[in-house]
Amino acid sequence: MSQYRHPEHPEIMISSNEVVNGKAYGVPRVGNFWHQDSSYTDNPTTYTLLHGINIPRWSGDTLFSSAGNVYDRLSQHWKDKISGRDAVHTVRKRFKIRPEHAGYSITELMKKADELHPPVTHPLVKIDPYTKLPYLYGAKDYLDYVIGFDANENQEFLNLVEELVTDPGHGYRHKWTKGDLLLWKTETAYHAVTDVEDNQSRTVHRVAVK
Repeated sequence: MSQYRHPEHPEIMISSNEVVNGKAYGVPRVGNFWHQDSSYTDNPTTYTLLHGINIPRWSGDTLFSSAGNVYDRLSQHWKDKISGRDAVHTVRKRFKIRPEHAGYSITELMKKADELHPPVTHPLVKIDPYTKLPYLYGAKDYLDYVIGFDANENQEFLNLVEELVTDPGHGYRHKWTKGDLLLWKTETAYHAVTDVEDNQSRTVHRVAVK
């Protein structure tokens, strides 16, 4: 949304819980769940950059998990089961309800989410063009369902992915300091931000690169 863009450099999205002149300075809550950026779009960005502007001392860390490592830790049973399958990605589970949606039913909200961001299909397993290694493409909150799975299989798989992605023994936790600049490949890195402690400000600038 344009109101959350840098006034001089609109390619920069501002993620912030700060309030300036009574208005939110940036998107107050973004990325607080495990995801791969823009997987709900037809053409996801290639790289993501985050620049630490105003950093709380003890919270607001960013967690990372390798999509290649997540795939590697799947059992052979699941690797065989998902081989060649596509999955549908959507914002339905993370659709932000705004004042104009007051009174909408769940069905109407889901329809509105699909109108703004139509569901898209991506291969569930992709190959990195540089390393030639496979990685899993899909996180629980954006991946709606795997094509060809029944409801039980789908839920079992999503729960498994969540378990693998969130395993602290297979990830990296970045503790921010002011001025840090992080860069990662959008599709091959799951990430999430941790909660910011009460009465602490956190502002980071985000740029997506095609």
